[in-house]
Amino acid sequence: PNEIDHPACYDMEGNWVKTKTEIHVTSVPSEIKEFLQNSEFASSVLEDTEIDFYETPDGNFYRFEILYNGARVSVDVTEDGKVSLAGLELW
Repeated sequence: PNEIDHPACYDMEGNWVKTKTEIHVTSVPSEIKEFLQNSEFASSVLEDTEIDFYETPDGNFYRFEILYNGARVSVDVTEDGKVSLAGLELW
């Protein structure tokens, strides 16, 4: 049987903080892709076809690894459309 890996993170008191699931870009909802395409990162190129989906107590988001302006960038897109820079790695 196929098993899906869902690593969960907990704080020191045992409270659930987040769960991460890798999904293929084709499984990302179209509205999430549209939020990214309508952001300042519209001209970016996906670095990987696997996207990280995070579930948290404060809401869920998708983390895209993209190439943008000569840098490897992590961008988070929330289910309500907020797009934010999560990390940057210069080449």
